[in-house]
Amino acid sequence: MLNGQNPLLLFQFSVRQNDIDQAGAKIPVKSELRTFLDLPPIPFYLIENLTGIQVENEDKNVDIQSDTETIAQPSLIVVGSPTVEPEISQKGLSSNVTINLTAKKSSVLIAGLSSLIDLIFTKVSSNEYSISYFNGSTSIFRARLQSYQVNQSSTNDLATITIILTRGAVDAKKPTTVIQVPGSAGGTPLGQA
Repeated sequence: MLNGQNPLLLFQFSVRQNDIDQAGAKIPVKSELRTFLDLPPIPFYLIENLTGIQVENEDKNVDIQSDTETIAQPSLIVVGSPTVEPEISQKGLSSNVTINLTAKKSSVLIAGLSSLIDLIFTKVSSNEYSISYFNGSTSIFRARLQSYQVNQSSTNDLATITIILTRGAVDAKKPTTVIQVPGSAGGTPLGQA
């Protein structure tokens, strides 16, 4: 327990809903809007006395790429003129949280956690999930699962679990809106007509 708070993993699943109704069937040009409906979140408290799972340590990394343009306009540089400040552009690469857990093999919640991870595995391509993590000063909102690993040994009663959550470069993109044009086999993505 860090900072007097209980660690919490919050699993959020969603389902796709096609926005098609009777009124839309009468319009000659239909658009298929893919929207997501969020299901109730599933909280997963990591309290050792209740669940048998303990947070051993956690890391948070935020990676940002900085590009510096040292000479913005070389044709404007004149001897004796004031110096031109270099232009710095930044791009966020990723925000990662690594959580290392220790649990008793007999904990029922290890099976529950592994089941949720297996459910996430089937929803990776459709982007119908997110995971948030809160523990004191370490938090990440609506992240994606980058890695999940469980190690068990026959020599003791403990299992070690490593979960890596990420936002950024590997984040899923929003689905594109497709416009159905009469007489065409497929649709044209919005903005590419």
